[in-house]
Amino acid sequence: MKNTMKISYIYPDKIDPQMKRIVESLKQYEVYKKYGIIVQEYSYPEIDLKNIILNSDLIYIISGYASNSELMLLHKLSNYLTQSTPPLIYGLHNPLFPYYIYRPKLLFLILRSLLRYFLLNNIRRRSKLFIHALNTFEYNLSIKLGFNAFLIPPGVDTQLFKPSKKYDEFTIFFSGLSYRKGTDVVLNIISALDKIQYFKAKFIITYGAVILPELLHELEKMQYKTKNINMEIYDFLSREKQQK
Repeated sequence: MKNTMKISYIYPDKIDPQMKRIVESLKQYEVYKKYGIIVQEYSYPEIDLKNIILNSDLIYIISGYASNSELMLLHKLSNYLTQSTPPLIYGLHNPLFPYYIYRPKLLFLILRSLLRYFLLNNIRRRSKLFIHALNTFEYNLSIKLGFNAFLIPPGVDTQLFKPSKKYDEFTIFFSGLSYRKGTDVVLNIISALDKIQYFKAKFIITYGAVILPELLHELEKMQYKTKNINMEIYDFLSREKQQK
């Protein structure tokens, strides 16, 4: 009886730092070791897809924004697929059709999204493909489009985040620097709140791996202008900072 399982993570572009930290954290707490899981990480295009398929029990692809490399990865992957191929999980870490939440609406994202949908549909017909959705909207959309999908939202560490009765400081948390996340709206909110008399608050902003330089520049300028809002800007928050 086989007592190990080989999982291959494939990144369409370069390895995502956020996902890398999750993998390292699971290794640190020996989650993989406990369940006999062997993890392999690959970044397209410097990979041998045929060899990965032959030496994996499960393949997990981290989605992007339908970039050229992601589309090429999906196209080449379909050439090696059969019904005996190990299960494939396509992780929707970004929307399946990102164009509808961008401002302004971008035509090239519509075309890329549609092309990615057709490629995924081709893979679905030729192998065991599952969509991992992070929210109910993407889950319901995937089901309506005919994909096998499951919903596992981002987890909350209950050992770290617990209800508190301490209300001496109002804290607002926002993560992500993109128009999709509404960072331009957040800039207006901070400006409006700062004008409210006697209103004091801390605004914690993180941006991770995805960043638009012009939005970060605007936030940093505002950081020195606000009087009632204490702004803290980080790329990633360590566990130590989260505990505070």
